[in-house]
Amino acid sequence: MFITNDPSHTGWRNWLAQSWLVLILLVTLLIVASYSLAEAGWVRNSTPMTWCIYGGFLAGTILAASRFRGWAAMLFNLLLSVFIIVQAVERFLPSWEELTGGGQWVQVMNVRMGILINRFVEWWITYRSGKNIEDTRLFVFLIGLVLWHASAWMAWSVLRRSDGIMGCLPFGFLFGLNVYQAGQTLWRWVFFCILILCIIGYTVY
Repeated sequence: MFITNDPSHTGWRNWLAQSWLVLILLVTLLIVASYSLAEAGWVRNSTPMTWCIYGGFLAGTILAASRFRGWAAMLFNLLLSVFIIVQAVERFLPSWEELTGGGQWVQVMNVRMGILINRFVEWWITYRSGKNIEDTRLFVFLIGLVLWHASAWMAWSVLRRSDGIMGCLPFGFLFGLNVYQAGQTLWRWVFFCILILCIIGYTVY
């Protein structure tokens, strides 16, 4: 029920042998996009958003090479993305030092989970009251979630469905919006479009 019987999924080695070139193109595209996002400087620390780009692509690539059906892969990716992004923004899980330093890590995790829940409640109350939410962590969480799913969708569509146009469209739109709003050079956008055209050409071929 959760996996497909598609005979094309014969193993990782065969899959990598068929997909290595487009993987290089996709990774190059991600590097350009992450550099552009970091240079834009929307928040003081854009590292969580940058890692969401790579994390979503890695999840999409693994799911594309797996035997999971589309709806099962989407559900798994959604749950994984929320967990990873919340951890990146709030770091509610104990560190290795806290895990090995004694039996207090359970209490530490409970306190951090309480703080996390209270923060979400505060965001909701502020939103309902019509005030501006000045906490940048909400912005990082929401943008990170969008970037994760855009890159995961690109990996899934290109590698699993061989649909470069629909796969690159959301991520390309986000990158173009970032370049335009940040006032970055258009040559970066041109190079990005060339990469997308190469990916589309590969999938069509």
